[in-house]
Amino acid sequence: MMRETEHSHKTFHRKKTVTVLFICLFLFTVLIGRLVYLMVFQSAYYMEKAKELGKLIVAHCEDESLLHGGYIHDGEYAKAYNHKGICSESEWGQVKR
Repeated sequence: MMRETEHSHKTFHRKKTVTVLFICLFLFTVLIGRLVYLMVFQSAYYMEKAKELGKLIVAHCEDESLLHGGYIHDGEYAKAYNHKGICSESEWGQVKR
């Protein structure tokens, strides 16, 4: 009798764990969907709102095809401390686009 109770107890916890996992996955999917919706379909609204408020929408853009393993601006600091630099075009090229 004791073994049957232990087995059903483990089964209950397994079902509960799987249920919680699916609920979390569902909520995560809904959240990602909402973010995509806002970024893609509502971007014009937010650009207009920022303009009305006199604010900027700022992003750090980089053209990864121009990085060539670099991770810091290719300037005096990078040269002085032996860092692998990236050209300025890798950052302003995306903004220009």
